Amino acid sequence: VEHDAHLSQITIAGQGGTHLDVAKYRLQHRFGVEVEYDRPKISYRETVQGRARASYRHKKQTGGAGQFADISLMVEPFNGPFNPPDDMKQRGEHTMETDWGAKIHFVDAIVGGVIDMQRFFGAIQKGVADALKEGPVAGYPVGDVRIVIYDGGMHSVDSNENAFKTAAKFAFRQAFREAHPAVLEPIAELEVLVPEAYMGEVLGDLNTRRARIQGMEADGVFQKIRADVPEAELYRYSTALRSMTQGRGLHHTKFARYEAMPRHVQEKLIAENAALEEA
Repeated sequence: VEHDAHLSQITIAGQGGTHLDVAKYRLQHRFGVEVEYDRPKISYRETVQGRARASYRHKKQTGGAGQFADISLMVEPFNGPFNPPDDMKQRGEHTMETDWGAKIHFVDAIVGGVIDMQRFFGAIQKGVADALKEGPVAGYPVGDVRIVIYDGGMHSVDSNENAFKTAAKFAFRQAFREAHPAVLEPIAELEVLVPEAYMGEVLGDLNTRRARIQGMEADGVFQKIRADVPEAELYRYSTALRSMTQGRGLHHTKFARYEAMPRHVQEKLIAENAALEEA
């Protein structure tokens, strides 16, 4: 049993549908806990595959002291050292790790003191961190991006941390949408042991699950198949494998990495999420 706070779900693993039904029965009749099973949510991520810039000015006047913050930033993938464009020069940096295990790299490239980074760098990071929790593309957590703050403006009276927090949040979301965003999906390493007589059917089924076969070899009286498969495509795989092999197939999975999903799959996922929000 696992609890995932980010997905707001509790996952119960079992050896098959019957095993899960027994667990549900015991929870209801022995402990008085009503349980409803649903398809597990997948821990998708959002990131960018390109570089883009955006500016945002937050200005608010309500009688007394107002709020003012002007910020320009650039978003790009965080996959190595920062190679600044010709019009930027790195002056400072900070790397943070999110609750979901992603890394975010902040770069201070402000010149001439147009933003007091000693005073507002923390607020800018907090504003971006707020936006990271629900990505602009499909609402999934954002990871492995670099944010470069390179220009902006402030007011001697009206600029404060809240103003820069708000400006950073909206500037980040705008730049993210322009930086070729992508949805990442978790990829599992799958090993399947099956009698040779069932190899054709099992391989055909894996092809329908967007699997990439990594190798096949003999393992005693069985054949071993190694494949990389999107986690989303492995729903109820144990039941399917048991049916295809008359209960003689075995499999094991473990998380491997995140990869950008194919464009047509991403568009379908975004459309499904939009339909759920409208429902």
